[in-house]
Amino acid sequence: MISNSKYSAAIAVAFACLAMTTGCTSIKLPASPFSHPAGELGDYTGLEGVPQMPESESERVYFAVKQAIANDSIILHVPGENPSTRILPLPTDGRSVYVSTLLEQTGVKKKMGFINATLYRHSSDSIAGIPLECRMNRDGSSIKAECDYSLQPGDRLTVRKGTNPAMQSIFNTMLGL
Repeated sequence: MISNSKYSAAIAVAFACLAMTTGCTSIKLPASPFSHPAGELGDYTGLEGVPQMPESESERVYFAVKQAIANDSIILHVPGENPSTRILPLPTDGRSVYVSTLLEQTGVKKKMGFINATLYRHSSDSIAGIPLECRMNRDGSSIKAECDYSLQPGDRLTVRKGTNPAMQSIFNTMLGL
């Protein structure tokens, strides 16, 4: 059995012998893996003119959060709507804006009726943000006071159409939940 130091020395000697016997020939490597010799691909100019892949929903949200933080704004994210992501400025005079106020002023509450809303608070510890559920009152008409958060720059409010709480109660009773 060869010890580690003897094994390492043998490998080093083998590489030294290989280096001395190969000569001084140069190897021509391309400048980048995407470069090609002139004329090989015609008028190859890189990625210009190549159609861009469509952005995913998560990419749009990620870039919207970055923009909102930089501009003291918040994001209203309503999947399925066009546009699904809107960046809205916060008041510059220091007034607070609450989730319920945002839902009323943007018309989302009126348009969707019963909703499920989650506020994602920006955090450097989490890429997606810290989720804060915005629970509705029993009648489904408004957000509970303890869940009506004051919005901060970089916050993202995701709103989806919810079920009627009365109908949900009936289903839960029937299923024994």
